[in-house]
Amino acid sequence: MSHSVFVDRIEGPIAVLSTDGGARIELPVALLPAGVGEGRWLSLSLTPDAGKDAASVAEARARRAKLAADDDGGDFSL
Repeated sequence: MSHSVFVDRIEGPIAVLSTDGGARIELPVALLPAGVGEGRWLSLSLTPDAGKDAASVAEARARRAKLAADDDGGDFSL
């Protein structure tokens, strides 16, 4: 799914985009395509990244397993 966004203004390193529905999005200017500035319309598309999802799930599982292995089951106090 793609959405149209308008580059409303650039404030230093931040681009302020507006959607057709009036929502405002701020993002680093470095993420804009080369040569795009204020007053331009862009097509914005967001898609899931299955590869990164799988990697983050695997990393979380590994961290939980390490924490569980290091837990002696004893009480603790603050």
